[in-house]
Amino acid sequence: MFHDPNVYEILVSDARLVVDFDIWRSWTGHRYMNGKEFHHGDVYAYGTNTVSVNSRVCGCSVCQSTVPAEHRPN
Repeated sequence: MFHDPNVYEILVSDARLVVDFDIWRSWTGHRYMNGKEFHHGDVYAYGTNTVSVNSRVCGCSVCQSTVPAEHRPN
């Protein structure tokens, strides 16, 4: 059995919650790995390997690259 040594956290209402990898990789808000902010990059539809096109909390070009224009912040 594979043991993942990473700790995955998401930010919910100003509190960090430890979650499993599937939730972490599908979270559209701020994500942390091993205590360091690590939210830039692809977000996947939960339980799949399909990149999500839903809006993201982070407005940077990396996080917004797969988001249609109508779902991006102005």
